[in-house]
Amino acid sequence: MSTYNFHQIIPGLFISDSPCASNINFLLDKSISHILICAKELNPKFPKDFNYRKLDILDTKRFNLKPYFDEAIRFIQSALNSRENVLVHCNLGISRSPSIVIAYLIYQCDMSYSKAFRYISKLHPTAYPNPSFVKQLKIFESNRKELKKKTCMCLVM
Repeated sequence: MSTYNFHQIIPGLFISDSPCASNINFLLDKSISHILICAKELNPKFPKDFNYRKLDILDTKRFNLKPYFDEAIRFIQSALNSRENVLVHCNLGISRSPSIVIAYLIYQCDMSYSKAFRYISKLHPTAYPNPSFVKQLKIFESNRKELKKKTCMCLVM
């Protein structure tokens, strides 16, 4: 089992592929307590040992990723709020899990898509969301900016 595709993105938030997420000793060594699976074809390997959430995401150009953003962000934030480590993974760690982590960074860290992608790519070099996911993430970023404008209580003079 290679550990080359396991990376920390921010304190407590990790990303990997399925082989890393299938090695219980590795997960325990990294103090992972929460695992977010971002792949329809994968299932929890150790349901008695970790707090799992599964998102039935397909890596296809027609798949609508947007309905999964809120649930993923809440799951990640809940683990981090409890000072527990959370792993986000898909099969290869290339498209689906990086897309979900980018959505988290856009929402929680107020990053643009471009900044979030550059940031995650430096730490997790295999990150390469499919073009449809990129488009959806950019829309998510735009909607996030619009919502912030509408809810801003500051007085602009």
